[in-house]
Amino acid sequence: MKKNYIYGKGERFWHWLQAISISVLLFTGFYIHFLSPDGINFGSLYDWHSVFGFILVFVSFVGIVYFLSNHNLKQFIPFIGGEFWQKAMKQAQYYLSGKCKGEKAPFEKKKEDKLNPMQKVAYFSMLFLILPVQIFTGLLMFFYNDYAAAWVESLGGFGTVATIHIIAAFLFVAFLIVHIYMTFLGKPVYNYYLGMIFGYELEHEEEA
Repeated sequence: MKKNYIYGKGERFWHWLQAISISVLLFTGFYIHFLSPDGINFGSLYDWHSVFGFILVFVSFVGIVYFLSNHNLKQFIPFIGGEFWQKAMKQAQYYLSGKCKGEKAPFEKKKEDKLNPMQKVAYFSMLFLILPVQIFTGLLMFFYNDYAAAWVESLGGFGTVATIHIIAAFLFVAFLIVHIYMTFLGKPVYNYYLGMIFGYELEHEEEA
C-alpha cells in the first residue's frame, strides 16, 4: 500500500476554511430567515453571519489567486466539447450502475487533475456561478443602508435580492448533501478524509 499525494497544504487550508465558513453561514442564515430568534440574540446571529460572510469573500479571493499562481485553476473548468460529453456520460453511467457493481472508476484522480467531468461541471457551477451570486447579493444587503440602496432597488428591491440569496443558499445545501454522500461510495470513506486532512490517499499496489 502506498501513499498517493493529491492535495497540497494550501488547497486543504482553502477547502476547510471555506467549508467552515459556508456551514456557519448556512446555519445562521437559515435561522435568521426561517426560525424564531426567541432565546437567541438576533444581533449576534447577524454579526456571526456577517463576519463569516467576509471570511468567505477573503477565502474565495485567496483561493483564486492560489490556483492561478500554481496553474491549477483549470482543473475546475469543464472544457465543453464532443469528447467532454462522452466522458461525462461515461462517468454518469459509472455513478448510476458501475459503482454498485464494483467496477473501476473511468477516470483516475491525479494531483494536477482531481475532478472527473461531472465534478468539473458541479464545482464550476458552485465556485464561478452560484458563489459569486451569493457573495454579491450578500454584500448588497449588508451595505444596503450605506452604499447599495440604489443597486438593490434597480434589481427589484430588497425582497428580490434576499430571495436570490436564499435560492443560492438552497443550491449550496444540495451541493453539500451530494458532495458528502459521494464520499461514502466507491473507495473506503476514510481515504477521502485522509486526502483532505493529510493530503494523501492510500492506494493498494498491484502485485507483479
